[in-house]
Amino acid sequence: MKKFLAFCMAVVILVTLATGCSKEKNDNPVLVLNIKSERFGIEGIIEIEMYPDKAPNTVKNIIYLANLGFYDGIQICQVRPDKLVEIGDPKNVQLGGVRYAIKGEFKENGFTQNDIKFERGVVAMSRYAASYDSAVGDFFIQLDDTEEYDGKFAAFGRVTKGLELLDEISRVKNVGRALGYEPVYPIFIESVYLKLKGKQYGEPKRLTREFFGANKGW
Repeated sequence: MKKFLAFCMAVVILVTLATGCSKEKNDNPVLVLNIKSERFGIEGIIEIEMYPDKAPNTVKNIIYLANLGFYDGIQICQVRPDKLVEIGDPKNVQLGGVRYAIKGEFKENGFTQNDIKFERGVVAMSRYAASYDSAVGDFFIQLDDTEEYDGKFAAFGRVTKGLELLDEISRVKNVGRALGYEPVYPIFIESVYLKLKGKQYGEPKRLTREFFGANKGW
């Protein structure tokens, strides 16, 4: 009996150690957003785990722009209740205006390794309806399951902290469809920081940017 109990305890210890090791091996980068709006009384942290194995150039682009300060002081530019929240720069003023775009890493654009499904919490690049290769730095966070987006936008990550805060943000009063669902009062990304877990990421491959403005592809 004692030998059996000792054996069981050994198995439990081994499983615990194995589980701990598997968690430590997750070296995916994380983007952390510090969000605040005094008018709406909103404040909190959002954490996004990014998947370079699914959308490598997209993740490089997010990290590159974050390091340049693109997301510091940027606003939430679109909210749809319990549907999505978009963070972006439709007026193209951040960093004096980003002059490049990146290739869309999604199935409909011939990029088959990205098989991320559009489930609640998934994060993807915004793009223009006229071009698959028009994403810059704007991205949206999906708050429901939306199968019709599968393979049509470059999903690159998932929210691991702060989904309830995003639900709250999505429900704030907005200016309506004709004006792009922008919140009536600004909600700022006050600052961002990256958890790169000791890994280095190079600069993204860039394309000449052809589209400007707020005519996004949904």
